[in-house]
Amino acid sequence: MSDHYAPAFFSKLEEQAAGSDWTARYQHVAQQIGDWVVAAGPDIGQPGRIGFYAKPAVWDTILRSVMQITDIVPTDPAFHFTRSFTCPVPVLRSVEIDPGLTDADAAAALIQFAETCAARREIWAYTSFDATLPQDVSNGEYLMTQVIDRLHRRQWTAAREICRGVVSGQTYAGYVLASVDRQAAPDDENRRPSLSFFHLALLWMDRQPSFWSRLLRR
Repeated sequence: MSDHYAPAFFSKLEEQAAGSDWTARYQHVAQQIGDWVVAAGPDIGQPGRIGFYAKPAVWDTILRSVMQITDIVPTDPAFHFTRSFTCPVPVLRSVEIDPGLTDADAAAALIQFAETCAARREIWAYTSFDATLPQDVSNGEYLMTQVIDRLHRRQWTAAREICRGVVSGQTYAGYVLASVDRQAAPDDENRRPSLSFFHLALLWMDRQPSFWSRLLRR
């Protein structure tokens, strides 16, 4: 099999996914199952392995609301795993893939792996996001998603505790998005401050009491 990122593999993956419930984008296949989005693709940081991922689709909606991003709209399920301003999640299942496979066979193997995992709801319909995290999460890679999980569950106190820990410098977050606070008054040069996700999440909790009512009306 050629490089997972090579155009030849993309082409075969698209061909294999055509006519199925799976959408191919880059090196992933994904689909929406109820309120969840699931995907299979490379197990990041583990060469020669593929992984299965899942999360509630609304998490990315909440993330973009927190980040005040209005010009990025999901176009397909794979968007949730291949684009910026989406919630990172850990791999739930991982298997080795034979490096000697052709691109076509590797694409078929990826889709078969995705099908097998998707059919086992107990793998991906988790009730506790924290329980899915690897034991070593000291780099804070998933802190943003942990906040989004709390916001989704309306656990405001827990969300604030995480955010305040990062903002105060007491908690290290290894992966942090930033965006402009569009609701802040511009300065004399018509500029607005760019704030970290954790700053913006604290503001969001104060400013967005109607978010859930708008979401439920959709």
